[in-house]
Amino acid sequence: MKRASRALLFLSIFGILFAEFLHAFSFHYDERIKSFYQLKKGTADVVFLGCSHTYRNIDPSVLWEKYGYTGYDLGSPAQWTSLSYYQMKEAIKAQHPKVIVYEAYKCYHQKEYPEEAVTVKAVSGIRDLQNKWQAITANVEDPDQRIYYFLEFPWFHSRYEELKAADFAPAKKEELSDCYLGYDPYFASVPTDMDGAAEVTEVKPLSDKTLYYLDEMRRLAAENDCEFMLLLTPYKLDFSKKQPYYNALEQYARENNVPFFNMDYMFDEIGLDEETDIGRSRHLSLSGAYKVTEYLADYMHEHYDLTDHRGQKGYERWEENAALLGEYRSGTKVTEEKTEDEAAE
Repeated sequence: MKRASRALLFLSIFGILFAEFLHAFSFHYDERIKSFYQLKKGTADVVFLGCSHTYRNIDPSVLWEKYGYTGYDLGSPAQWTSLSYYQMKEAIKAQHPKVIVYEAYKCYHQKEYPEEAVTVKAVSGIRDLQNKWQAITANVEDPDQRIYYFLEFPWFHSRYEELKAADFAPAKKEELSDCYLGYDPYFASVPTDMDGAAEVTEVKPLSDKTLYYLDEMRRLAAENDCEFMLLLTPYKLDFSKKQPYYNALEQYARENNVPFFNMDYMFDEIGLDEETDIGRSRHLSLSGAYKVTEYLADYMHEHYDLTDHRGQKGYERWEENAALLGEYRSGTKVTEEKTEDEAAE
């Protein structure tokens, strides 16, 4: 009996220590998708996919504030179309949203495979193991390396030289434990000259891989009775180089009857102000993200059959999130903006 108790105690202590080890040594790339899984199933009606332009430029609290719609930003840094598709599969399984919006900034890539860090940050935290493996297989060229992406653990050895005391501290939660429903705002504005979005008429074809996954996203949406939209939020960086691919994307959307907005041409229509609505790295500030999301909310209200969940039980997360970000927008609550170095950690 004593031996069994000791074994149980040993296993308990080992489990606690191992969990702390994983927390300290992991790269913490998957908080956004972990928070997504914490939502009650079937409560997120609109899911936004894509790169940092998704979670920097789209504020789900605006959907709630205006119409009571429930949204979530399920993006990851530099997320390619071939990775967004597998995030879309995860979103449909976990939430079965009514609308999925793909922020397609990264669709211009002509290479076959993303960089390691891009894939790691997109697949880390995916729960459906079959979906995770398929995502890795499609985005990692070397078959011998794929198991490392799947297990994640083999990467930890490279972390020991950069560990800080904070890595061993209990995991810090955001104010609502959900990264503002996936949104990662830039609270401070950086006046930025955004000129240079001259009309570009050249068309360069999207890669076969990008086209394949756009088709798969449309198919998946149709099979699950889900509306599908394509979007480019305002950026205007390297515009002349990327716009020919976005012209091809616009043609694709038109040919396949998919709603598409290239907001680099919509500054005036949206009402963006270069003095107040741009944050760091030409992403949008809190006020800029509000204006962009307000435009999308109005479009969805007019064209889609979405439910106003305000006042309904089970949707308190969205109500609390909208109230908090409303305080930041009004100036009644302030936060200290991180430096570039802090944000990169």
